[in-house]
Amino acid sequence: MGIRHIRLCAAVTAIFAAIACGPATAADPPPATCDDIFAGASAPTVTKAYDYRHKKDPDSAEAKSVNLDSVITIEGDNLNKLFEGACAKRGVVLFINGLPMPGLTIKPPSNPKDRFFNFTLRRADSARDAWVPVLGSPLSNSGDVNVSMGFKDGFAVNSADAEATTLHFHVVPPWWFLWAFGFLIVLGLFIYLAHSSNIMRDPSPVLITRLAPSVCRGCKARGGFSRSSRRMFLSASSPGTSAIR
Repeated sequence: MGIRHIRLCAAVTAIFAAIACGPATAADPPPATCDDIFAGASAPTVTKAYDYRHKKDPDSAEAKSVNLDSVITIEGDNLNKLFEGACAKRGVVLFINGLPMPGLTIKPPSNPKDRFFNFTLRRADSARDAWVPVLGSPLSNSGDVNVSMGFKDGFAVNSADAEATTLHFHVVPPWWFLWAFGFLIVLGLFIYLAHSSNIMRDPSPVLITRLAPSVCRGCKARGGFSRSSRRMFLSASSPGTSAIR
């Protein structure tokens, strides 16, 4: 009986102590870091990319073709997490083929609460090294690139469908070839006219050896110019031409 009595007193004492002190306070969870947003089913994900000019039909061939100065729109899920909490002070830039592009930040109209963000595809001197693998060799004209977004000092946000975020990038816009072809035609025509006409030089002096006697005083009997009359006529008609002796 003594042991049972002691156990009962201990239990009653524990119950009263718990009531007096209240429930145990749960430990606060550790503060979330910016990298934690990429874990779990609600992680930011890029779903689509296209040319902003063709946003009404983002799956068309025109919407999937871009060049320098194009505005690229990126859509995704939970992308607003890139701008909240511990991530609020980290810069977000465009990624091309998994490489961050310094200077290519979000441009309006963009809203972190929306699902789309716009980036102007513009080359900057601060991102020269990043552009080298994208532009390729001087002889390359176009190629497919995969685009995404992410922190400038981190990794690109994962894509739900690689094909939906792949764009055909024209290093040189197609209209540039038409302009260059037209310029070469005009240049060739100018060179031809400069060689075959007087467009680049003064016309050759016209030598007149015979003139009506009524307008030529001092002409010889056969109707030709005298040497002195010819010299005066050439000097008057071509000031830059020396007289014929």
